[in-house]
Amino acid sequence: MPRFVVVAIWLTSLLPISSHVLAQETEMIGTAGKWVVEGDGKSCTIRSSQDGNKSFSIRIFEGDYYSIDVTGNEIELDYDKPERNLIRIGETERNFVNLHYFPWYFRGEDYFEVVDGNGGVERFDTDGLMSLRNNYIRCQNWADGLKARGPEAILVSVGDKQDLARAASRAGLLQQRLGFALKVSTNGEVVDCYLARRFKRKSVTSEICSELSTMHKFRPAIDKDGNPTDSVYDGEISVVSFLKGS
Repeated sequence: MPRFVVVAIWLTSLLPISSHVLAQETEMIGTAGKWVVEGDGKSCTIRSSQDGNKSFSIRIFEGDYYSIDVTGNEIELDYDKPERNLIRIGETERNFVNLHYFPWYFRGEDYFEVVDGNGGVERFDTDGLMSLRNNYIRCQNWADGLKARGPEAILVSVGDKQDLARAASRAGLLQQRLGFALKVSTNGEVVDCYLARRFKRKSVTSEICSELSTMHKFRPAIDKDGNPTDSVYDGEISVVSFLKGS
């Protein structure tokens, strides 16, 4: 199957989900509708379920690179000249070397189309795709060395991000991503915090974790018997997004 590599930049998202083993080195992080997120601790793959003889997948690795695999009966993609291959979202077209933020700009769209250089078109349903944004964050945290375990903590609210943005800025995190995980107790309180990066000064970790713990409010997860249970919340810090007020 042909493949090529381009640079990608990714948006911020939050929330965890439990994992189960898909293969020896690959785990399913989450699935929704016709889409699935898988990870191996080094890369993350978002792929469609097989729909007839067509499929779409994007693999993100080393944080800033991705590769795309597409199969279909109606298209003949040119992988030697990826700029000839397009993804059409509503009235907007983007070529394969400009897929920054895929797939999170599909909000409100029922499908997207892959268009080859000769005008051939293959359509892919977006059912479930947006729901996997949160699962991708857990996968990306794992690739950054932070593999959280446990049922999903129920997020109630997120407070003002400006204090966290200032704390992260003081730590030198401008235009960087920092994954984190919060352990939540049976009464919904944050009892521990883990970062995907080690800082030389422990005070930096303490300050960032303090802000994260304060700004996130939770309800405890519920086990199969209906009782509150310890849980985990995965997320990431994007100082650029915070400073822009997004």
